Order: sequence, then C-alpha cells, then structure tokens
Amino acid sequence: MNVDFLRLAIERSTYHTSLDTQSIEDGSALIDLMRSDECLYDQADQTHEHEKLRQALATLDDEDYEVIKNLYGLDGAPAQTMRELAGSKSRCRERIRQRRNRALNKLGKSLRLSSSTLDIEQTTLIQ
Repeated sequence: MNVDFLRLAIERSTYHTSLDTQSIEDGSALIDLMRSDECLYDQADQTHEHEKLRQALATLDDEDYEVIKNLYGLDGAPAQTMRELAGSKSRCRERIRQRRNRALNKLGKSLRLSSSTLDIEQTTLIQ
C-alpha cells in the first residue's frame, strides 16, 4: 500500500463534528459553549484598569478620597450629591466642588503617569 494513500485514508476516516451542532445538555450550538479570546482579553483589560484606578486613588489624601468615594459611590457607599455631601461634612457646596476638582486632577495626572510608565516598560520589552 502506498504511504500517501494510507495517510489520505486515515485523514478522511476521522470523525468531524460541526460547531453548529446542537449540544446534548441544553440544546445550544457547540460554538456558543466555547469561550472567546476577546472575552478573556476584555476581562484582563478590565482587571488591569481597575488596578490602575485603585493605585491612583491611593495617591489621594484622606479628605479628597472621601469626597470622591461619596460623590461616585465607591467602596459600597451610596452616591451623594455635592449638596448632601456638603451638609454631612459641614462644608459649603463650593468647597466640595473644589475638592472634587482637585482630586480628579490628581487622579488624571496619576493615571497619565502610570500609562506613560507602562508605555516605557512595553517599549523596553519589545526591544
């Protein structure tokens, strides 16, 4: 028997299943049961972004962090308006607004710095 003929016979004798075939368990297509790489990449990106934000929030002083936490409902705290926060902190609404703006500027600088550091690290790894 010819070796090429034998290889061809073996290749054609293997059983293939279409990914559109219905699954026995729940009736959905087999392809729907497979995890996509995009889903994994999205999850990794989201985890990375949360870590960068956590590190940026750690750069804020306590009062700025409290303002951001209460205004945006972080750490399970309910989101409050500036008026509500000003009343609970015995401050005027304008002072809360100034603290918020200052904290957001600090966060922006910290996030830009971490992004530029990451770009430098990636460039070093590529070279």
